[in-house]
Amino acid sequence: MTIDTQKDSIDAPKYLSKMPAGRPTKYDPSKNEAVIELMAEGASLIEVAVLLDVRRETVWNWCNENSDQYIPEFSNTIKRGLELSQVWWEKQGRTNIQNKDFSWVGWFMNVKNRFPEDWRDKKEIENKTKIEGGKIQIIAEGEEPETSEGE
Repeated sequence: MTIDTQKDSIDAPKYLSKMPAGRPTKYDPSKNEAVIELMAEGASLIEVAVLLDVRRETVWNWCNENSDQYIPEFSNTIKRGLELSQVWWEKQGRTNIQNKDFSWVGWFMNVKNRFPEDWRDKKEIENKTKIEGGKIQIIAEGEEPETSEGE
């Protein structure tokens, strides 16, 4: 039995349909476990792309909810894989704390750039200012500026 996933009457997942250029997707759900295993060893998304024999942009598209190539199952696999990869890298630092030959600078640069949400040097804070009549007013996020008398 042949199913035409291009017809409107069939509710097949988007990733089963042909790509815009007419090629079928290379996504293979049976490789998700291998992705998890690879990332649990600290692998990056480019290593995942090589494992899957696709370009890194394809991996990003499969994870991007706004892409017509979005694959929820794969996106969840990558989210879990990124957590496992971060755990692996953090464990490398923790278990090598007394190793004089361990490259702390290389390790720190790696985790800082791979996992910026948790390892960023500084937090981004948006401040707004209002200058009126020689007075400078700093406005905290979510607050309204004070108004001058007579307004």
